[in-house]
Amino acid sequence: MKILLVEDNPDDVDLITDAIKSSIGGATIKHIDNLQLFKSIISDTNFDIILTDQNCGSFTGMDIIREIRDKNIEVPIVLLTDEHNLETSLAALELHVDDYVVKDSQYTKKLPDIIQRVFRNAHLESIKR
Repeated sequence: MKILLVEDNPDDVDLITDAIKSSIGGATIKHIDNLQLFKSIISDTNFDIILTDQNCGSFTGMDIIREIRDKNIEVPIVLLTDEHNLETSLAALELHVDDYVVKDSQYTKKLPDIIQRVFRNAHLESIKR
C-alpha cells in the first residue's frame, strides 16, 4: 500500500508512520509538508490513500482535498484533525472525504484499521464502476 502523508508536525509524522508500519505490512509512506511539493507530485504519482492533516501551517487539509478533487484524481482521503469542528466536518463531507479522524489519545491505534477499511471500500467501489 502506497500512502501519502501530508503533515507538518514531525512528532505526528513519527507516531503515524510507526503505527502504520507496525500494523500494515508492506506499506510505504511518502511524507510531505509543503503545498507546492504536493501540487508538483500529485498528478504524476499514484497513491493508494492520502492522509492529510487539517492544519498544516500555511495551508489546510481542505486545500489538499480541493486540489485532488479539482484534478479529478480518484484516491481515498482520510482527514486528520486536532479538533472536532462541525464546519470542518461538513466541508469534509461535501468534498467526499472517506473518513475523518480526530487526533485524540487513541487515534494512532485506530488509524491502521481505518486506513485498511477505507482502502478496501475504495477498491470495492472501483470494481463496481
